[in-house]
Amino acid sequence: MLQENSTILKVSFSRWYIVLIGCCGFLTAGLSLAYIIYTVLHGEFLARLLRCSAFAILFLSILWFLARILFYVVYATEYGIRAKNILSKTEFIPWHEIVEIKGPKIGIPRDVINLITQDRRKIRLIKSMNNYSRLLELVKTRAPNLRSKDF
Repeated sequence: MLQENSTILKVSFSRWYIVLIGCCGFLTAGLSLAYIIYTVLHGEFLARLLRCSAFAILFLSILWFLARILFYVVYATEYGIRAKNILSKTEFIPWHEIVEIKGPKIGIPRDVINLITQDRRKIRLIKSMNNYSRLLELVKTRAPNLRSKDF
């Protein structure tokens, strides 16, 4: 496949950040799981059911967040940008399809930037990722259809 070759730049979170957030997330998930087990063993049925479902949702959402965000990697290649996630498929956008660099509308989260195509597909970048600014400069120089280069 053409887009798999010739990686110019890799943008991802640093290892220490992944380890720190991963440890905090797994600790929180572990405490939630311990609370679920305790509630099942020592509580009334209705209260037990409500607490277990709430903490099960918390437990699963923490694991989903960790897998979805921390292992997100963006590659710049000769042919475009490829984003890869541990849970979802790989997204590829050729340079000529990138038309807009857009920040959040409301400002929350403020450090997320979207690279948007004409057909509204997106690749997200997070400012705290390594090589973030280098990738933005690369997009500004290589994307011929970019509307505004002053972001």
